[in-house]
Amino acid sequence: MQSLFLGLTAALLWGMHDFILRRLGTRVDALPMLFVSLVSGIILLGTVTAIDGGFNILTTDTILIALAAGFFYALGCLALYRAFAIGPVRLVAPLCGSYPALSILFAIYGGNAVTVSVWTSVAVIIAGIALVARGEKDSPSGKVGIAVLWSGCAALGFALTFAFAQTSAGQGDALAASSVTRFGAILVIGVLLLARRAALGPAKSIWRTLVVMGAIDVTAMTLVALAGRFPNPEIAAITSSIFGLITILLAMVFLGEKVRPVQWLGVLAVFGGVVVLGMG
Repeated sequence: MQSLFLGLTAALLWGMHDFILRRLGTRVDALPMLFVSLVSGIILLGTVTAIDGGFNILTTDTILIALAAGFFYALGCLALYRAFAIGPVRLVAPLCGSYPALSILFAIYGGNAVTVSVWTSVAVIIAGIALVARGEKDSPSGKVGIAVLWSGCAALGFALTFAFAQTSAGQGDALAASSVTRFGAILVIGVLLLARRAALGPAKSIWRTLVVMGAIDVTAMTLVALAGRFPNPEIAAITSSIFGLITILLAMVFLGEKVRPVQWLGVLAVFGGVVVLGMG
């Protein structure tokens, strides 16, 4: 039950994060925006961890695992942005949101028992995400094959992120491990920024918003990583995948965007899958 609660809270936070991102539109390139958001997040989390003294109990193995989580998180975020940039949404969203299935496979590989009800819940949730995505506007690009490739990279990146993050959190202090994960992601994005010689100027103009996004993102990631200390941590990864649904509902409430009947069917499917997980 703890993993379920942590995953749902993370989904709510990531839904708020993407709602803000949706408001920003295409005003800033994704790479500088992601970098500023990551840096602001690590300043917040690193400060709390330093005061708590969590860095003192990290082992070399834990640090390396957490850095690997950061690498894959950067990969997942970049692939997600790239996939949605070339769309179409109704294809990209369910593919990117399919990472819970990979999380279950990793859990089985790690020796955890996964019941039929969990597999059923994952299938229902992914189907619900697909239905919700059908009501979204598609990108004008027709690069379907490339979009599928980037979507697959995003799903794999996020599944590996949660697997490594939960392992590192289970071995040491969760806040400290999450800080190291954040640092690993910053290294990857920083290298790409230097390689592209991308300017941070446009991102600086909205730095306050990016600081809020960074705080939300790092809190959500830490919650999912924290599930590594409880039974069935893969459930947190599964339930966190519904953040896109939260974003759409927030857009409906605060922006007046219409939710189509097929999307409501998807919402019901997602919540049905979550209920089954809670009963398992």
